[in-house]
Amino acid sequence: MSSTMLSTVTRATRMQSSRSSRAAFSTVRTLRQQPIYQPPTPQPEPDNPHRAFYKSFGRPIAKVFFMALFTYQVLHYTWMRLESMEEKEEKSAELQGLEGQLRELTNTKTTGEKKA
Repeated sequence: MSSTMLSTVTRATRMQSSRSSRAAFSTVRTLRQQPIYQPPTPQPEPDNPHRAFYKSFGRPIAKVFFMALFTYQVLHYTWMRLESMEEKEEKSAELQGLEGQLRELTNTKTTGEKKA
């Protein structure tokens, strides 16, 4: 009995040792043992001082620029509108003056002809 027991124990140890040696040299791995692919991480680039400046102050600079542009456009439009109104008043005043001169000339001619 002890010899049969001894032979089964030796067989079991031989099988375990052969299994472990096969697993050690085997190229087939289970899914849990396969390493997961990790892409190489890129080297971090050194910070560019110009990029850092505009990254932190770009929005405020753009806001000030666009507000100044908007203010300029509003003032320019207002100026042009006022100037056109002024020119229109000047031309209408000149036109009324010329019409008055024309009336005077036509009145003097008609009154002068009637007198003669």
